[in-house]
Amino acid sequence: MLQLQLKGQMDVEVYQEEQTRIGAEFEGLREQKREMVKEQDTKEQYKKRVQEIIEVFKQKEGLLEQIDDGIFNALVEKIEILSPTHFVCVLKSEMRMEENILY
Repeated sequence: MLQLQLKGQMDVEVYQEEQTRIGAEFEGLREQKREMVKEQDTKEQYKKRVQEIIEVFKQKEGLLEQIDDGIFNALVEKIEILSPTHFVCVLKSEMRMEENILY
């Protein structure tokens, strides 16, 4: 396009419109790539967390009767205290479990 424009075979306005269109399309493709990479990273992180959880359970022998520190730490990312009787347990799988304690 640049060569055509320099040779006078393409109008400056047409050249600029095409450059703008191609630039916008290119930026859209860049954004799609960023989203795909981000999604792949998220999937890889999820797989890694699940594998860590599986490894913790493999180390346990017999029937699980109670949760010890190792299992708790493998499963739970954090606990958000919303009030003295209301909290959210955020698992490493990003699942959220909300709990209200009634007295």
